Amino acid sequence: GGKVVGRLSDHTNTLHFLQLYGKAQYRGFRLSVGRFPETIGATQPALSMGSMMVSRNAPLVPKVKLFTPSYVDVPFTDGHLQVRGRWADGLLGKNRTVERPKLHQKTFYLRFNVGPFAGSGGLVQNTVWGGKGQSNKLIDYLHLFVGSQAGTEQDPNRVGNTVAAYDFALQYALDDWRLQATRLFYLEDTVSMRFRSPWDGMWSLGFRRTNGRGWINGVLYEHMNTIKQDSPPGVPRGRASYYNHRIFESGWTYENTVLGNPLIMFSPTENRVVNNMIVAHHLGIKGAPADELGYTVRLTYSRNYGVCEDRIITGKCKIEASDPIPPNQEVRPRGELREDQYSLFGEIRYRLPDAPALQLVGSVAADVGKYYGRRWGLRIGLQWDGSVSLN
Repeated sequence: GGKVVGRLSDHTNTLHFLQLYGKAQYRGFRLSVGRFPETIGATQPALSMGSMMVSRNAPLVPKVKLFTPSYVDVPFTDGHLQVRGRWADGLLGKNRTVERPKLHQKTFYLRFNVGPFAGSGGLVQNTVWGGKGQSNKLIDYLHLFVGSQAGTEQDPNRVGNTVAAYDFALQYALDDWRLQATRLFYLEDTVSMRFRSPWDGMWSLGFRRTNGRGWINGVLYEHMNTIKQDSPPGVPRGRASYYNHRIFESGWTYENTVLGNPLIMFSPTENRVVNNMIVAHHLGIKGAPADELGYTVRLTYSRNYGVCEDRIITGKCKIEASDPIPPNQEVRPRGELREDQYSLFGEIRYRLPDAPALQLVGSVAADVGKYYGRRWGLRIGLQWDGSVSLN
């Protein structure tokens, strides 16, 4: 499969592939190779503000992925217990501080089904490792593969930069609708795995239509909190500096764009994430009032507090739980850094009756607030979705 985007302008005409991939399937397993779309996190991607693991924010990373496209029944459980997994390895390119690092990803989920109820839980791991000037040994990869915490000479604590999560969901199926609530616990390091920051991560509540169409086919509310960041008592919030890393300084990004939630802002000039202390509320709605007509609306409100270092007057952020609080520690009140932001995205799609593979697409986006300021954008285009026969 593939997706080609072309641009005509007075300056430069371009034509490039956003997606280009091949896939093969055997029974319940599928292998995909190339640049292909995916999100990681139990939510509705078209309505979401963006998963904290992998969203649709950044360009697609070239990789190889072996996975189960859907849940697979565990033998002898009569469909009450199912499993789902993903293993992937990719390359992040040279446009970053540590050039050509590798990306290792894996997920494993269990789901329980009882009548109309379903509950699932899983572990998500994404690790940036290796690259120019770093250890690229097979033993390092094996440590990643089995989840070992063995380190390298550059970082004795662990191999690479890991972004992970505990991901849970509850579902209830009605005749024409499915209700779902999710909770993602964000994990930045081994301390996070012991729930030191239980309120950090994402919540969601939504429903979607499973049969037919209507003015409303799906609604999703999300809440994100990234304030505590494993900070012990007496230590400024934001200690873990989500998505940043002291060795892989480009952090959880690809081509200078955050791979996870886009509200967490990366600065190419500073080569680091400059806003990762956020409280956000988000609402997404979609519908199709006619066979040819569909719409999507997304609204986001966020309170942005920068990073932990922005609060420091004297002292430091990186204080371990066993270390004494510096006697000269002085920080600004977090409220002094607060910058509120409102964001809107709306899109209408119209499929041409005489050419169903063609869609007219119009969308508008706007930001109002202190963090991004006032800005807006408009897109009008013609999109073709179809296949080409080589016979």
